[in-house]
Amino acid sequence: PDTPAVRKILQEANSTFQEIGRLQDFADTWLSVLSPEVTDTLTNSPTVDFIRDYLENPLFAEQFDSAIEERLGADSWLTAERLVGFLGGNTTTGTNYTWVDAINNTNAVFQTLFNYLQCLELDKFEPQATERDVTVRGHELIADNTLWAGIVFPNMYDSDEVVPPHVEYKT
Repeated sequence: PDTPAVRKILQEANSTFQEIGRLQDFADTWLSVLSPEVTDTLTNSPTVDFIRDYLENPLFAEQFDSAIEERLGADSWLTAERLVGFLGGNTTTGTNYTWVDAINNTNAVFQTLFNYLQCLELDKFEPQATERDVTVRGHELIADNTLWAGIVFPNMYDSDEVVPPHVEYKT
């Protein structure tokens, strides 16, 4: 039956899919808000310009490289030159991977994820008033090839507000 108690069970069952919905929302937020903001910051920020200029100074670059080598070891991939190239968004400094590439790759991942998740119906469970209604709705969903299952709770009644300690069901 379509009761508050059954709705609680269905809400809990649907919560599994809510996390996937949050991932879809985050992908959308990244693509529409965060990515443009990060791009704008890396393109137009005086602070990023200052860091690039500072790292291009040979004296500071040498100190930076020494500090990184001390902390990460002699084979560190992180150098002032590579960081300048990464922050510069171009490959003229010998760096092959820049922030532009990182943003483009991240955007591609989130766009693929967003496109895929749009194909999923995340609100999978819906209450019906009677077992007959479950059957009728099930036939409609079969016609669309979207039926997962029909579940009837025989020990729950229209007046039930609380989920009983032992729930019976049949499929």
